[in-house]
Amino acid sequence: RLPRIMNCLLYVCAAFVVVSGGSVPIAPQEWDILAPFPYGYRQLGGDPLERWGGITKIPRADNSTYPSELVNGGRASWTKGYPDKDGYVRLGAFPHVNWTYLGVYYGFGFAGQLWQGWALGDFSVEEDGTYVLTCRDGDFTQTFTQSLAYVDELPFNFGTGSYSWGQWPLHLTKGTHTLRVHISGQATSENIYCEFKEPSTVPSSGGVESSSSSSVLSPVRVLHDTFMSPHIVRGTLVGQGWISFSFVNQQPTEWLYNVSVEQTGLPTAPVTVKHMMPIPPLAPRQAWTANLQVEVSPSAFN
Repeated sequence: RLPRIMNCLLYVCAAFVVVSGGSVPIAPQEWDILAPFPYGYRQLGGDPLERWGGITKIPRADNSTYPSELVNGGRASWTKGYPDKDGYVRLGAFPHVNWTYLGVYYGFGFAGQLWQGWALGDFSVEEDGTYVLTCRDGDFTQTFTQSLAYVDELPFNFGTGSYSWGQWPLHLTKGTHTLRVHISGQATSENIYCEFKEPSTVPSSGGVESSSSSSVLSPVRVLHDTFMSPHIVRGTLVGQGWISFSFVNQQPTEWLYNVSVEQTGLPTAPVTVKHMMPIPPLAPRQAWTANLQVEVSPSAFN
């Protein structure tokens, strides 16, 4: 693991937005799930529901069924899902589906147990504001491969390059909203956990620490779970020395320009940034991965 001698800060040129002090919304406590439909391994594929206008246009949680060759009888229907004591909603235990038969006896193997679908839930917002929606998969498989979700009619993209989790800043108005999350996975080994968090903020005193509770929305939110670093063995850098981490423009309407990464910390740090891949302008709520190549001073480890 890279020593914690090197710290990276994102410097941006963007407008700041005042953050409201309202309570954070609670994620849906009841989900309507429409699945399973087949899809290709590690492929985006197509959504079968687009034939009827997509998930935002079809009737919700009624008695309608839709074609699916994964279900005995060839029709997928709506089911219910509820969070357990830890907040996870189990997925994959669909009625009239024999995953063992599809994967083993019928000869399809792993590919025969892959599925996709949608999970829909309602939540309430007490006050207009920007909030960060975080969803993750409890067993690190591929619940979010297709990286697509909706709040009401507004689509947004996970965009973190991860199978198992995503974070999205959303500007929400007071009232009740519907969250639609595209889900996918293998057989019954899937579950989903969603929660809302406060956005990343900075003091309103221009970046200087202050005891005041007033704060403004930080233009970027670093997605800490995406951090990847090279290894240093006895003062020698293993591999090409690339560090990467993802971040998101958490502003609801403003583009983000002139994003750069600078090294801060000890002036004699043994790890220094050698090269950084360019970062393009980022649209509102767009995520990007910063890639930096570092070099090591062997004498620093002597």
